[in-house]
Amino acid sequence: MADFNSVVMVGRLTREPEQKYTASGMALVNFGIAVADGYGDKRKTLFVEVTAWDKTSEACAQYLNKGSSVLVSGKLSLDTWEKDGQKRSKHYITAFNVQFLDPKPSRDSEGRAEGAENSFPALNSGVVDHADEKDENVPF
Repeated sequence: MADFNSVVMVGRLTREPEQKYTASGMALVNFGIAVADGYGDKRKTLFVEVTAWDKTSEACAQYLNKGSSVLVSGKLSLDTWEKDGQKRSKHYITAFNVQFLDPKPSRDSEGRAEGAENSFPALNSGVVDHADEKDENVPF
């Protein structure tokens, strides 16, 4: 059987996104998300690190804040290093797509955004927002 590496999680940012640039100028952003697992007395929270690159990175840094709700899809990655003579490792998600789940802000008569600080325009995460489309346009 072939190997397959795919992760999809929905959670809330645990801290502000941290924007960085590589030596060659490529944008990347790191942030953590908290994901609920289980229900009732068995409910636990998973804390997962996420790294996004390029245009997705720039959109995340610009429009996401601590507490923002996101859907992250990507692959599970492993980082290894040595510290004080001990080998260390960390798993994280390399995001291919980050979908912003908080509602879009309402607009005033001049088109300016009103409302939540962590609101965002529709297109900057690479995800097309179809929320304004009518149900009769859906073919099924």
